[in-house]
Amino acid sequence: MTTGEEVLELRRARWRRARSPLLLADATSSDFARGGLAGHVAELSVRFIVLPADPERAVVLFDEDFWEWWRAERDNPFPGQRTQWGYSRSPTGEAAAIHDQVRNQAWAWGTYLAVHRSGALEFGLGRSGVYEWRDQRVLRLIEVVGRVWCAVDLYGDVVDRFGLQGPWESSLALRETKDAQLGNVAQGWAEPGEGAGDLLPCPESNLLFTREAEEWPRGDAARALAFEFGSAVDESWGATQPRFIARRGPTEGEFDYQMFRGAIG
Repeated sequence: MTTGEEVLELRRARWRRARSPLLLADATSSDFARGGLAGHVAELSVRFIVLPADPERAVVLFDEDFWEWWRAERDNPFPGQRTQWGYSRSPTGEAAAIHDQVRNQAWAWGTYLAVHRSGALEFGLGRSGVYEWRDQRVLRLIEVVGRVWCAVDLYGDVVDRFGLQGPWESSLALRETKDAQLGNVAQGWAEPGEGAGDLLPCPESNLLFTREAEEWPRGDAARALAFEFGSAVDESWGATQPRFIARRGPTEGEFDYQMFRGAIG
């Protein structure tokens, strides 16, 4: 008889097998996270993916009804302008992507959001996930947390539309984090260069966080999952409190959506 622990290990082995060709298995690799769709993003900084219970099974048909649904504009699960993922919609051999186009080059993207035939969902960010300050790379914390929250919320629609069953594994990957700074923080926290509030640079070359869910989180639970990923990012820079939560201003005590860009490029 198969035990619960054995079933759990079989699930995790399946998810690891699915992440392997996406280069999301070894965070020490120089090409970490660049497999699959992310290969279209030359300056990949952030990648997030949700894998269904069976990521090797095709359950989504990219027919006319699908594209009509996928083209619809969607509000964020928090106040503010809609998140922009791009203005082009393209099918690939594995997924249906919403993306921007870099300098009119074929298959060169800066930002994308995609649904896979398996029912997986992912997004990738290039320059919109980071910025440069005094020749240092700076990760946009609120941008990352906000987009993860949007993706988690959207995935509830994917689950409902295609009748997907759990469990699920979510992964957040951050590239080239060693010696990078943490910026785009909420009001009341110090940005890089603002004095005593500076955090230490990240000591890790890349970062990978994974979480599992038996039931897909909705509403407050979706927010909690996004915040869990955000706190893991914060802690990788030595922060003991969530710097995506405002300490002053009109959003005090809440996710600082006023600092969320949600823009491409």
